[in-house]
Amino acid sequence: MLEAVQLVSPDGRALTITVWTDWTLVVQLWSDVGIPDYLWPPEERSRTPILGFDDSNNVIHAVVPRLDNFGKIASVDFELDSRKIMIKSMGGNLSVGID
Repeated sequence: MLEAVQLVSPDGRALTITVWTDWTLVVQLWSDVGIPDYLWPPEERSRTPILGFDDSNNVIHAVVPRLDNFGKIASVDFELDSRKIMIKSMGGNLSVGID
């Protein structure tokens, strides 16, 4: 089960996206790459690159958040050099789509 998605920058920071208890997305910028402390216990978690992006140096050209009816983030679209990544909450689960 996917619990979070991290977009890692060349300077070592990580933009981490996960689904919170109210089924909205939480987007946080961390100063280091690693498993966030709220994913407990950390020793039972692992990080796996998204297929096709593991050695990629894509530039993010646009970030488009989409809000739900309550004004909370329900999905985020990232436009990269040659692809789009869509991250959203579906029924409380994290979903990733790649075009």
